Amino acid sequence: MKEENWKKVGKVDDFKEGEINVVDYDNQKAMLIRYEGKLYAYGMKCTHYGESLENGTLIKNILICPYHNAQFNIFNGSALLPPALDDLPVFDIKLDKDDVYIRGPVKREVIVPENLSNETYVIIGSGAAGISCAINLRKEGFKGRVVVITDEDTFPYDRTNLSKSYIIGDTEDKYIYIKQEDFYRKLKIDFLFNHKVVELNIKKKIVVCAHGAQISYNKLLIATGGIPRTPQVPGVDKIGFFLLRSISDAQAIKKYIKDKKRVVLVGSGFISMEVASFLRDKDYEVHIITTSETPFKRIFGEAVGNFIKELHVKRGVIFHNSELKEILGNEHVTGIILDNDTKIDVDTVIAAIGVVPAVDFLEETGLLEGNAVPVDEMLQSRIESIYAAGDIALVPDYHTGETRRVEHWVEAERQGKHVAKTMMGRVLPYREIPFFWTEQCGLNIKYVGYSTNFDMIVYRDKISEEGFLAGFYEDERLKAAVGINRDKDISVIYEFLKADIDITPQDFKNSRINFRELYLKKLNQL
Repeated sequence: MKEENWKKVGKVDDFKEGEINVVDYDNQKAMLIRYEGKLYAYGMKCTHYGESLENGTLIKNILICPYHNAQFNIFNGSALLPPALDDLPVFDIKLDKDDVYIRGPVKREVIVPENLSNETYVIIGSGAAGISCAINLRKEGFKGRVVVITDEDTFPYDRTNLSKSYIIGDTEDKYIYIKQEDFYRKLKIDFLFNHKVVELNIKKKIVVCAHGAQISYNKLLIATGGIPRTPQVPGVDKIGFFLLRSISDAQAIKKYIKDKKRVVLVGSGFISMEVASFLRDKDYEVHIITTSETPFKRIFGEAVGNFIKELHVKRGVIFHNSELKEILGNEHVTGIILDNDTKIDVDTVIAAIGVVPAVDFLEETGLLEGNAVPVDEMLQSRIESIYAAGDIALVPDYHTGETRRVEHWVEAERQGKHVAKTMMGRVLPYREIPFFWTEQCGLNIKYVGYSTNFDMIVYRDKISEEGFLAGFYEDERLKAAVGINRDKDISVIYEFLKADIDITPQDFKNSRINFRELYLKKLNQL
């Protein structure tokens, strides 16, 4: 880089320890961080969705994006935790007496050998876990073949967007894909599209596909995700009935509803409620059929669940506490009948009533326990050289001593990244805490932790659209939290839970207590 590209951005004392400092550089923003007396400079945007990191949270050498909890190492800008998959662009820094100069930025490239070894790591599934593993194998320096087998016909995409702006046509297809084809070509990640796996020959280390293709592997990740459940009622074969799981599902729905106006959503989980929210933005008539009086009650509790439901009701969503009995129409959907014989005239039915792990091809392998693949703390299955991650994996929870199977996008990405490291021989137990977000009626709701048996909910601030936190306790110990407009707090609570450092109910509800300061204080006492 040429000498004249250096630009003075301030004095050393302008940059306070442990703070994010923003400076201008050639019509762009740069971020300078001072940690233990040394300065580091990086690009300002999170490499997940390009959000500004100006309001991020610094905890020692970790920078946390406030939007979706991606984490970066400030020593080198590397992406520590998804949903960010790429490292931050790095600026060079030089000091001239007390003056600080920077130049750049330089994007760190992943170097892949021109000639690969014959060692082959195969990944079944191109969802969050699978593609995270593939990319991170290259970042970890794997020099063999990486083969991703998928029964879809397209490159990996961000499934979390399908139930949001994408389905109403406000997001173009090119923005839904995680990476473009050139990226995978440069990393020499091979895809086998439209390959449905039907058998796994463990003895011979061969993956067998429906049309006869056989792929040999040295190590294998199974990350096949879930299959959406179909309501067991008459009429699901009619035109106008949809499941929503894949990009092809979302594309079909988007095309079909373009000239329609009345939609029924079966189920009141995150997907249904997100779709309802975005459909109402376009003035669709929206009905939700659910057997749950309070959506999200099991996860968020009754008060928060009712708060979210009321947001939807105020926007015109019509809830029916009932079950779907029949879908009406000759060839096309014209209406539905509920189990109380109520008839509703609609032209589209979208079912989102959960998924079942896609593990049918594993039934004779000895890998299954119930309907999932149990793994150890390295995310390795009962059989050496075979790993599992994402929706199908039954993972030991270090913090509770129990096992968990969590169907969250970010959890799957983080497991995939971890598997890449363990495939490469790094002995690192999986210690991450589940995290997810959902968009409801213009509000971004974030949840961190894992609690299915909370016996107490503690609130910081009153439940409102302006923002609040709710902490979920079991035996007076914090297990999880949900928040609106409390992004930094959620980021720090993640660190509390991961480090097994508790926040008492009294401290949680006391809004005068800064969670970051409390965390650092307790961390220093260990």
